[in-house]
Amino acid sequence: MQVHETQAKFGADSGKRELVERVAACAPLRKSPRLRELFLYLCEQTLNGETGNLHEQAIGEQVFGRQLGYDTGTDNIVRVSVFQLRKKLEQYFAEEGATEPFTITIPKGRYQIEFQPRLEQSAEPSGVTASRQPERRKWLWTIGAAAGTAVVLPLIWHWGGSGGESVPFQAHERFWRGLFTPDREAYIVVADSGFSLLQDVTGKTLSLEDYSKNPELPLRPDSVDCPQELLRRLAGRQYTSVTDASIAFRLGSINRALGGRAVVRSARSIDIRDLKMHNVALLGSLRSNPWVVLFRDRLSFQLDYDSYPPRGFVRNRAPEAGEPEVFRATAMAGQSGDVFGVVSYLPNLDGTGKIVSICGTNMEGTEAAAEMLLNSGRFEEIAKRLAVGSGEIPYFEAVIRAASFGGAASAPKIAAIRRITGR
Repeated sequence: MQVHETQAKFGADSGKRELVERVAACAPLRKSPRLRELFLYLCEQTLNGETGNLHEQAIGEQVFGRQLGYDTGTDNIVRVSVFQLRKKLEQYFAEEGATEPFTITIPKGRYQIEFQPRLEQSAEPSGVTASRQPERRKWLWTIGAAAGTAVVLPLIWHWGGSGGESVPFQAHERFWRGLFTPDREAYIVVADSGFSLLQDVTGKTLSLEDYSKNPELPLRPDSVDCPQELLRRLAGRQYTSVTDASIAFRLGSINRALGGRAVVRSARSIDIRDLKMHNVALLGSLRSNPWVVLFRDRLSFQLDYDSYPPRGFVRNRAPEAGEPEVFRATAMAGQSGDVFGVVSYLPNLDGTGKIVSICGTNMEGTEAAAEMLLNSGRFEEIAKRLAVGSGEIPYFEAVIRAASFGGAASAPKIAAIRRITGR
């Protein structure tokens, strides 16, 4: 195939994004999550035409959580990481991606991604190349995705035992000290994935009343077209998503660093009294952690779902100038596109403690929302938007937007933020 013909077929953004997804799933980047995040950030900024953000200072702050205005002369994390990323890209296109018609490069002295056509084609006859390439890419992608899933849990467990998430910035520390204190037990309540799957399988929306009165949620045999044994297993098992497990371990790490007293609980193992007596971090949306409905009326930003299949969106009940009434995700789980998350910080039911809620339109949206709170550098942006200075962190809620590439959220940003009044 001639180079100009390849360029014509590849010119659309969709082709570039598909290539980005394949590279992000490759073995060299799966083994280095931070380089993978850097790669996705550089690609997102390039494809969106936001190359003004592709300089060392911005990359250090956005990707590596460095403090705003940090000294790039003494901290070379960006330069070192980009050098390593160039090597990983060279490795991919020389091995696993040897048949890709385009390569991705980062020219020396720059941070903008370039998509370059290969000038040499395979020695195989063109008919053979055309028939084999899609098939080969398909199984490479399948193997890559499966391997990526297989290594996630060991990485999370290792991270959770690292001895404490760093809390270097004052606003970030003040915020989390509101939840994790030595004199009050805090609950980290992870989502109930079985409850969410049960609703997906049955096509029925179950309420907090259903959930709290009967945790096993038995359904009449004639109520749904689904084997009852499967329903009983879904209703009876307590498990959570990999994303929530990762967030819970990071929260536990911050708790240890601050000398707090936090325990991890399943949504199925708490009751309304816990939301009156304790500081609580609630992970998940209405479909997977129905306790969040108790705080829903206090919020302007409400995560909701289309009827079926469930597709998440964020309803903006009181739009301010320039804000939409709905923040609608364009990507479902594992897809590329925009995702949204919601974070909120508000009093518990008795007003004697704190609630932090983290949820998203899908797992990538939840991941992006959590990153804004857990990453000390990114939390500085929240503090700046709230204009807190050196004072107490006020109650607030925020919509977080991120781009999803190949099942991972990249570079979360604040789409809208509010103080919650009536403290």
